[in-house]
Amino acid sequence: MVERKETKSTKVIDLATLTVSARYGLGGVPFGASKDEIIARYGAPDGIEEFSLPLQNGPVSDPKAKQLGSIESTERPERNVPTILKTSRLLYSSKGFELDLIEGTGLNEIRCYGRARMGLFARDFQGMTEDKLRMGSTVSEVVKALGSPDTQIKSRDEVLDYFHKGYSFVFEDSKLIEFSVKKPGNPNIEIKDLGNGSSIQSIKATK
Repeated sequence: MVERKETKSTKVIDLATLTVSARYGLGGVPFGASKDEIIARYGAPDGIEEFSLPLQNGPVSDPKAKQLGSIESTERPERNVPTILKTSRLLYSSKGFELDLIEGTGLNEIRCYGRARMGLFARDFQGMTEDKLRMGSTVSEVVKALGSPDTQIKSRDEVLDYFHKGYSFVFEDSKLIEFSVKKPGNPNIEIKDLGNGSSIQSIKATK
């Protein structure tokens, strides 16, 4: 169940200078940052959503579970027993982004978007990735900057997912309308793109 709290963002930020990075986070706020640290930098969010997501132990193919697959735990549950992750989503729609925080882990995912994706109530994200990719960038520009994706989905929207680099891009009419950023995925996980919108993850065999 999602619980949403309305707040109001009043802090002035030069949005055009924001850089998003899988290595460094968003504009100086690193992955692992706390809610208080984020608010100190960006002001109060426009709203907050609270929800829980299961994290299945071991390789997974579900898109949402895959996105959470880079979270490390020192206490591993029995295989196939889901761990419940309590998540807070800080909504900065007036700035064109939202931030997911996992309880006990801090900032876990950055999602940037524009009106083409979220409608008139949102503002276009004006910043860019460290590779100078921004809203409106083309599929070819992303591939030129980052190489071939781990998986590619072509349906109503086109999605390029770079699990090992920490990026996922969504395109409409070959123009970037949304992207999400996390820490780079576990290099020991291999991903096989099945070419039908799904993929299989497996642990690399040890020599």
